[in-house]
Amino acid sequence: MADFSYEQTSKITGGVMAGAMRLAGAFSSKARQPMKQTVVLKGDRMATISADSANVIDIARETITEINFEKKTYSVVTFAEMAEAMKRMQAKMQGGGRQQADVEYKISVKDTGQTRQIAGLNARQMLLLFAIEGTDKKSGEKGALNMIADMWLAQDVPGYGEVRDFYRRMGQKLAWTPGMSGMAGAQPGMMKGMAEIAKEASKLDGVPVLQIMYLGVTPE
Repeated sequence: MADFSYEQTSKITGGVMAGAMRLAGAFSSKARQPMKQTVVLKGDRMATISADSANVIDIARETITEINFEKKTYSVVTFAEMAEAMKRMQAKMQGGGRQQADVEYKISVKDTGQTRQIAGLNARQMLLLFAIEGTDKKSGEKGALNMIADMWLAQDVPGYGEVRDFYRRMGQKLAWTPGMSGMAGAQPGMMKGMAEIAKEASKLDGVPVLQIMYLGVTPE
């Protein structure tokens, strides 16, 4: 029996992601269907279950298990193995200290003041604006990746505090907190950007019961 569980549904309706999938030949009728997942939390374990796979995080054992229902296979990676993989990725991205581009991270949160009821919950609209801006050191060419998260947040959802506590404890073990080693050091400026993200994200008081993501690439 779970301590807390909830269902989430996501769907790609168009834009950059749909375009990329079309180019890759992956935007099939199945990809256009809503993707449903059930998240189940019990003590130190959290399972995210979909129709064809499951992901199980065990904080006590420090493992992440991926299960493929169709192939009837599973794989297990430890937190230590993941940390080592992150270090290798960091070294590869740094390229021996030679960065090909200057990258700047910008984030802001806006309270629109709009409210509505969703699934019987009183929700307030918040916009999370996130941008990654890069400048090629050789050519001077610029480009940006922009993301807008249109979120409707509900407060005081019974049981969701356990989910936040789970992610907090997981983050401590995996060193995903701002200013610590890992992916935050993969690029100059990323550590500062992650700190800014944490600062702005703290303004998001509530549980996202509806979220619409807009993603776009802007060449300059």
